[in-house]
Amino acid sequence: MKLLQTFVVAVLLTGAVAHAGVDNPAASRLEPGVQRLKEQLSLTEHQTQELDKIFKEHRAEREAVITEIRNSTKKSKERMNAVLTQEQRKIYEEKRWEDVPEHPGKPER
Repeated sequence: MKLLQTFVVAVLLTGAVAHAGVDNPAASRLEPGVQRLKEQLSLTEHQTQELDKIFKEHRAEREAVITEIRNSTKKSKERMNAVLTQEQRKIYEEKRWEDVPEHPGKPER
């Protein structure tokens, strides 16, 4: 439910920016992917605006999902830390990345 609420807020905010008018330079900026499609496919203005709306809504949805995953991960880690002893937490943190290939979140060792 929280994910849905986050998504709705993000979409509403994105829609508000998209309809903010000429005074708002951010409202007139196209998503990079849409700009490429416009050039490659000779899109009409209507097609360009519709695809831009779709791309912005998708980005907002994706960002909401990522935020929800991060919050869930944080909550799970806090719950695990409440169960493990300090020594167990230390060992867990040392070993948790051993079998993980290169990953942006992997700490330097």
